[in-house]
Amino acid sequence: QKPMKCDDKCHSCEEKCCEKECEDKYGMVIARYIDNLGNTLSAEIITEDKVGKNYTTIQKSFENYQFVTVAGNRSGKYVDGVIEVTYVYQKKVCKEDKCEIIVCPKPETCEEKNGTIIVRFIDTDGKVLKEEIKIQGEVGKTYETKPAEIPGYIYKTVFGEQSGKYKEGEIEIIYIYEKENIPTSEKTGRVIAHYVDVYGNMIGYDLTYEGSVGEEYETKNRRFRGYTLIQIVGASAGKFTNDDIEVTYIYQKDETGGTEPTDDQKEESKTNIVTKTTVKSTGKTVSRSIYDPIEIPHTGIENRSDDLILLMILTLMGNFNWIYKLIKRQS
Repeated sequence: QKPMKCDDKCHSCEEKCCEKECEDKYGMVIARYIDNLGNTLSAEIITEDKVGKNYTTIQKSFENYQFVTVAGNRSGKYVDGVIEVTYVYQKKVCKEDKCEIIVCPKPETCEEKNGTIIVRFIDTDGKVLKEEIKIQGEVGKTYETKPAEIPGYIYKTVFGEQSGKYKEGEIEIIYIYEKENIPTSEKTGRVIAHYVDVYGNMIGYDLTYEGSVGEEYETKNRRFRGYTLIQIVGASAGKFTNDDIEVTYIYQKDETGGTEPTDDQKEESKTNIVTKTTVKSTGKTVSRSIYDPIEIPHTGIENRSDDLILLMILTLMGNFNWIYKLIKRQS
């Protein structure tokens, strides 16, 4: 009897005459897992072995899915080629621990539908403060949004539902902010009070007042022996500004007052002004020379005037004594 010859595919090597021809040939089995819409539920499983060997595939379980059918032979023998086995599952809807299979006569009616949430961030003038955020989710599932922290701005209100459930289409949520009032660095103003005579000569050192812009100030009307204030140039009281304010007090020398300061005294005054100290006055900062006197130096005329008055009194007393003696003689 003529020995049996195996074909090229070597589907069966049960006959001894085929063993030699089939001993180096291998087959492959691919097991796939999908839902009824064709979506992959798990990675496919691929196995290989010699042609003629037995194979077996596994039916897996998936949460919220129920097995429906299998396409292909769950088990069999490897052949010279590829064997495909496809397990098909149906999605279940679970509510309050009760699950039902979704029946889809037409697969397109069971396609999963998604909704989109668009979150925007603007200020009260409509200026965009932050790039909008888009979030997608399955229709019916819940979503939640929160206001973002934006430097320099304070969250005020929101238009739209901050939380809820996705629905078909888009849901817009707008967070509105107001610009934060950040205090700027406090600005300081300065007032300089000058004290001069009618000729412009300095009779007292300058006083410098410092305070925050907008605060009130009041300069000092100083007294100098032998001088009378006749005019004030500038605002002696008011509010500090960004620019320096100058106030000049002008004095008239009294007839019996001190003499005009000498050039040396003027030069000394200029030198003394350079050296300053800071004192507090009515809540404001006042700068003045540490050598600042209340009055100018005097020449001693005031003392001579006192001597003259004393001399006149003594003279009157002497005359009174002489008159008294004269009346006594006549009597």
